Amino acid sequence: MHLKIVKSGADYRTKLEPDGIVSGHKPSVDVMFESLVPFANNVVAAILTGMGKDGAQGLRNIKHNGGFTVAQDEASCVVFGMPKVAIEQDAVMEVKDIHDIAPTLLNHLTQTNAGSRL
Repeated sequence: MHLKIVKSGADYRTKLEPDGIVSGHKPSVDVMFESLVPFANNVVAAILTGMGKDGAQGLRNIKHNGGFTVAQDEASCVVFGMPKVAIEQDAVMEVKDIHDIAPTLLNHLTQTNAGSRL
């Protein structure tokens, strides 16, 4: 099943969908990221270690629709595939060590005073 985030009134909810394979995967990170694009200006997202390109296009769409995006750096990745492709596809605003990703996302939320962001 693919995981999607949907808006329900003023809330956000998770939804599982039995859609087909996307980017060679099921579940696919691209499907989850694409579900966030309609409200990307309220999204902070990170892509972490992993093989392949899944997630890069969705993360790029989040970034280009007003979201804040981060990728794990090569030095702290077990496999630098997914973050590398996202960086190459202009999907990433910042590249961080795994230990700096959560503080970076929280700092962005604090600076933008966006307590309602995902």
